[in-house]
Amino acid sequence: MVFARDGRAAVENEEFSDCLLDRITEIRIEMAKRYARCKTDILMLGDDVSTQLDMMMSPDMWRSLLKPRMKKIIDAARSEKPDIIIFYHGDGNLRRIIPDLIEIGALNERARFLRQLAEIRAEAHAGNAGKLGADRPAEEAEAGHGDHEEP
Repeated sequence: MVFARDGRAAVENEEFSDCLLDRITEIRIEMAKRYARCKTDILMLGDDVSTQLDMMMSPDMWRSLLKPRMKKIIDAARSEKPDIIIFYHGDGNLRRIIPDLIEIGALNERARFLRQLAEIRAEAHAGNAGKLGADRPAEEAEAGHGDHEEP
């Protein structure tokens, strides 16, 4: 993966990237199963895919390259221990993919509640009732304009 000057990620060699990501996923699936078999309560997964302002790659790229692979890892862990809690760390602002993370089981209900609470606090702090930071145009978010401070 290479990064353009504007910070957007691009896949230079798609065949190699897919092969590498598939192999990493196979390893992580086996690790997740082993942790689950050991009765681990929480499985931590993570990819440094975002900064404090926004994603380092487009959400569409994340959805095509990482989401399906992460779902396989989560499904593998839950096939061994259905009640395992998944803790996902993306190293920053994941607001644009939170619905995807919930969909694949990477965020549990408590995490969803905490995220909603944080958004409500940010709205109150900004004095913009009804307007979440996620509603800002992508250009504004990428430029770092507006209230992006986490509570």
